[in-house]
Amino acid sequence: MLEPIDERLIEVDSEPLDDLVLDFLIDHDGEEPYLDFKESISIARDYPFSELAKDFLAFLNYGGGFVLVGFRDKSRSSLEDDKKWKKQYIPVGIPEDFHIDQADLQNKYNSYCVHPVTIEYREFHRDLGNGERKFAAIYFPPSTELTKAAKSGAYVDKEGRNHTPFLVGWVLFRRGTQSVPASRSEINFVLQRIPDTQYRLSVLSGWPDRIKETVFSNLFETKIVEGIIFTGTPKQQLYGIGSPERIPSEYVSRGWGKSQVTFEDLDNPGNPFWRGLVTESIQRNEVNLWLQDEDRSRVVIGLLNKEFSFLSRRIGLFKLEGDNRYYFPCDGESRKVSWRPRFRESSELTVAKKAPIPKLKRDVYIHLAVNTGFIHFENRIFLGLFPTLMLTDDGKKPTTGEKEGAVLTSLLHNRYNQAFLNDLLFWIQQFSRGNDRIDLAHGRVSISSRPTESIVGVGILSDRPVSDGVPEHSPRAEPA
Repeated sequence: MLEPIDERLIEVDSEPLDDLVLDFLIDHDGEEPYLDFKESISIARDYPFSELAKDFLAFLNYGGGFVLVGFRDKSRSSLEDDKKWKKQYIPVGIPEDFHIDQADLQNKYNSYCVHPVTIEYREFHRDLGNGERKFAAIYFPPSTELTKAAKSGAYVDKEGRNHTPFLVGWVLFRRGTQSVPASRSEINFVLQRIPDTQYRLSVLSGWPDRIKETVFSNLFETKIVEGIIFTGTPKQQLYGIGSPERIPSEYVSRGWGKSQVTFEDLDNPGNPFWRGLVTESIQRNEVNLWLQDEDRSRVVIGLLNKEFSFLSRRIGLFKLEGDNRYYFPCDGESRKVSWRPRFRESSELTVAKKAPIPKLKRDVYIHLAVNTGFIHFENRIFLGLFPTLMLTDDGKKPTTGEKEGAVLTSLLHNRYNQAFLNDLLFWIQQFSRGNDRIDLAHGRVSISSRPTESIVGVGILSDRPVSDGVPEHSPRAEPA
């Protein structure tokens, strides 16, 4: 079944040719229904511009598309040096003095279109493995009407041969990577797509919305049994090795002045804390009252974060020192974890993978990771999960630095927002072990494993399916 471009691309409504989108497109090593590579273009009279116009008309009907200029098709090159490249489309670039005025390019395209649309054009520089070079990109938006050719594309090439890419009135469409006359089913597809495109534009323009959507957040409601937190004065060091009153590490507390604070049930003499605290000093405190005090609120949140840290350790996660960021360690070339995604009964997610990173000039491990933290507002507490990535040199110890930070930024850009919900659901399943809640403090703290949700009119027309796994880092093309 045909899918519109927005089913598979990142959001490009507002900034279709920003650096994020261009890097995403350049990483492709092949043309797509929404992407064409050209070695050069021109608006000169002797250039067969109607061949470009054919793609333009097809992209409009298909649902939008891009042309990257400055990439040579290796299969059509006779140069020996080109054959050494691993990628199909070689980043040869365009001359530094190359320039096309966007208005002139726009007028050229509009002459072929019954219903003119606004294209976007950009010239930019990148170092893609053979020195910094200049490139260009064109973005064609989805049409809001069935687009037909305003005139014939017939032309005569330099050898005197006649070509007719299309005739006046033709409806062109992207079929695979080819721009061809649309079939009846493809025309029906365009007619079905157009109302959605018109609606999307109305949403961006601030017109009233018409679609109610369930929006999932990355917050998970947290409840404390009876809304009580306990304090007490320790007899001596609670967790000291060799101490007769030593408390097992899975019983978590936090210092607060001369007292210890815990969610554990100190009304129960069988609790290990009972024998380590001065009995007369034990007090029950209402969590809601503590949350209203700035200092005590930090103690409550800090204690919850500490409880969560012990939970993460018990399920085998590593923690970034000085941060609430967790990740799975890896002993081999990669590590997979079973889980249940939204649309399948089960799946294996690659949570760590060793990969060559040209920018770092070495192999590193890329780990799926998650930042965690508890927050409160309006006397309610929530666990916040923020999926991210980590780099390690050996599968365990994090590697940091300016270059590593740049690589992480690039990798995170490659994931985009479309992977966020899948990653979020993966992590909550790991912490809950597939149950409907996460229990901390031996059941005294309960965290829902279902994201907090709202039903709002936000105009989300589609959910993009995403693949599971650590994002592939495609090295920039370079000679073998």
